Amino acid sequence: MIPAISDIFKNRGMKVISGGSHPAFADAICKELNINPHPAKSDDFSDGEPDIEILKHIRDEDVFIVQSTHPSADNIWKLGTMIDAALRASAGRITAVIPYFGYARQDRKEKPRVPITAKVAANFIQGCGANRILTMDLHADQIPGFFDIPVDHLSGVSILAPHAHKYVMGPLTTVLGPDEGSVKIAKRYADYLDCPLGFVHKKRSGSKLEIVGIIGEIEGRDILIIDDMIDTAGTMEKLCFALRKQRTRSITIMGSHGVFSGKAVERFDHLQDLKIVSELIVLDTHPRAVDFQAEVTIPTTILSAAPLFAQAIESIHKQQSVSKLFI
Repeated sequence: MIPAISDIFKNRGMKVISGGSHPAFADAICKELNINPHPAKSDDFSDGEPDIEILKHIRDEDVFIVQSTHPSADNIWKLGTMIDAALRASAGRITAVIPYFGYARQDRKEKPRVPITAKVAANFIQGCGANRILTMDLHADQIPGFFDIPVDHLSGVSILAPHAHKYVMGPLTTVLGPDEGSVKIAKRYADYLDCPLGFVHKKRSGSKLEIVGIIGEIEGRDILIIDDMIDTAGTMEKLCFALRKQRTRSITIMGSHGVFSGKAVERFDHLQDLKIVSELIVLDTHPRAVDFQAEVTIPTTILSAAPLFAQAIESIHKQQSVSKLFI
């Protein structure tokens, strides 16, 4: 009699391997699971070519490779080569654990002669041999459909929304999505916190960004700005100045992924100098967040997504539902 798939994986060992892009996050996951990271090497040869090796056997094991795919491209390339190493080592199942899924901003063909980079990234990871994807707060809802393998799409709402309760001042709080694309995730926070929802209409012409209008209850209120990713903070800076003109009482910014490139430090320092933003809260899915916290003057809180990823990994390993982790 052939055993059920669930029985097969329950009897296999669980191995968590760091791909090298965010080792602190992989270590935090292992600490939550009360296991040691599986030994692996993720180095470079002298010319920059990846030097990858899994140092102990993983035959028939349930393997989870933890690797955010933020630039440089070495990170997604090392994920692919680590998956290939696990495949050639006869791993039983390979799950790519991608706390921050990079190369996701070009997710549709909105003008001629542009790539759908998120699809290219999905094809690459899947083509290297991954059996499953575990990630968080993708930049667009259609990205899971770019894969032909299961994608477990966690949400930072379950971590950030409970934390947001301390910023809710009775009936005077509005949850705000900084653009049309962020309204869906902002609505989840608004529903959880039982607060009204607002959103921003912005227009971009080349490199110039203009806040056209802010829809919602704004004046005299505490504002929670919610986004999936905070990068150069160009939108945030303009939005905060626009909100200040509408005489908001306070502004708190929350984001799942703290990318913080370009002039992000300078812009948040500017907002801090003018006492416009009360606090910035992000998750630790991107390694840049820790360095940014040390560089910037604005009060910054980093919450860990590792416990949620650890719960998801355990559920996947035991063939249990991951949906119980959502709120």
